Amino acid sequence: MARLTLPHAGHAHSLGTELEQQRLAHRAARIRRALSAMHRLADARRDAVPAPLLHGMTDFGRELSRVEQRLKDLNASQSQLL
Repeated sequence: MARLTLPHAGHAHSLGTELEQQRLAHRAARIRRALSAMHRLADARRDAVPAPLLHGMTDFGRELSRVEQRLKDLNASQSQLL
């Protein structure tokens, strides 16, 4: 009969961290695409940019900063483990 073994706690943490890094990197890429589209819309306008679009760009910019900071923190903590 085959014997099952549990992974080491450090390995599980590394896998969880790696999955979180991938999720955050994917989210950051999606936010960047959305921001790029918003900027193109704002640049294409002949009149004033609507306030909701400006607010959306500001909100997405803040969210991107938070996601990138979290990703940076994860990368730093992963580097310390190695």
